[in-house]
Amino acid sequence: MVWRLTLLLASIFGILVGIVVPRHRQFASGMVAGFSDPEYLVRCEGVDFRADTTVATVRIIDNNHFPQFQAFRESLTSANSVMFLDVPRSYGRRPVRLRFLRFESRPPLLFETKQGNTIHQGVLTIDFQPIGKFRADPLNIDVVFLKFPGFAPFAVKRTDPISQAQGTFTSIENEVIAAVNLQAASACLWLGIFGVSFTSYDSWRHWDLIVYRFKLAQRNLSPRGNLVDGKSKNSRDGVLLPPKWDEKAIGIEFRNLRNHPGILKVFTQSVVDRYVIGQDDKTAQSRIRYLRTKLEEMKLAKEIQSSIDDLEFRETDLEVRRLKLDIEKADLEHKRNMQEELRAAEHKRDLLKVRAETAGYEKQIRDTEPPPARPAPTVSREQEIRDHIQRLWEKRAYAHETIKDEDERRRAENMYDDKIVELEEQLRKVL
Repeated sequence: MVWRLTLLLASIFGILVGIVVPRHRQFASGMVAGFSDPEYLVRCEGVDFRADTTVATVRIIDNNHFPQFQAFRESLTSANSVMFLDVPRSYGRRPVRLRFLRFESRPPLLFETKQGNTIHQGVLTIDFQPIGKFRADPLNIDVVFLKFPGFAPFAVKRTDPISQAQGTFTSIENEVIAAVNLQAASACLWLGIFGVSFTSYDSWRHWDLIVYRFKLAQRNLSPRGNLVDGKSKNSRDGVLLPPKWDEKAIGIEFRNLRNHPGILKVFTQSVVDRYVIGQDDKTAQSRIRYLRTKLEEMKLAKEIQSSIDDLEFRETDLEVRRLKLDIEKADLEHKRNMQEELRAAEHKRDLLKVRAETAGYEKQIRDTEPPPARPAPTVSREQEIRDHIQRLWEKRAYAHETIKDEDERRRAENMYDDKIVELEEQLRKVL
């Protein structure tokens, strides 16, 4: 039932895409008559802005009794034979002219028409420059002007302009229109029609079974659970019977009635009366084997339920034990941390006590010792510095007299000057 609903929604979406996209992507014009021949008509049936080219589809009509498309060929070979596609200025964008590249006719009778021809229409596919070189928003172009030989430029308008409304649904619609081309939209339309048709046909074939499963789901959601109010042609003693033999539906009903052995017995007997008795031997044996298998599964499930309960009990007991051990472990860790903190505090206290006693003893020793004599000022250090300065002055004078190179003499003098300044600074500190 779920897959049918999913397929139906996807098919409806495909149909909507196949209908909406062509309405917004297609361009068309009215019928336009030529200058030279009123029976010479054209109608633009589409403009497709592709990545590499812009394609215009033009239907050419010659309503003369014996159509030869003479007016078309004469206009095409005249001096004013020019084709282009004009995109007018819009939304603040400059106008654009797309130049003609090539064309192709279907069928080729437009250029090689036989005598006695009775075909009055032909289609010309014209390629122009791609719009992407000038405009990045072809979906916002709602009208273009086509210049065709033998005709004044005529308007070709979008069948249904794209909305600029700022809504969630409109934004999604515009994104789908931009992403899906006409070929993909046509494929979506046909696939959607096929999906809707297949879903409808399959639902019609299995309608009774779908209704039955819906009733089962409704019943399971009701407060009374597996019990059923009232009876119908497919119910017996308060149980629902499937409208036909369906192993999946019967298996679901067996699971629903596993906790109601009395109703399960009635359901099994009802299935046997309706779908086993009166059948051919081969079918009856196959269905009996299926029912026996389901009943054995129900019996096995009932027998192992106590084991399952015991396992659940043991699992719960283990969980309780684990929680108790975690609590005991946490208590022990807390006690151990407290003891370590106490030992650290006692050790710190002992250290402070020893340091206090040591400081007292040191104070007593300092009190008993005589004060140290103040050292006499050292005169020798002052004299030593003065002597050193004097020697540096003598060396500087000697270097000044003996060194001939001026740069080298200046470097030597600077070196001695720096040392003299340093020694004078030391002398001031000594004084």
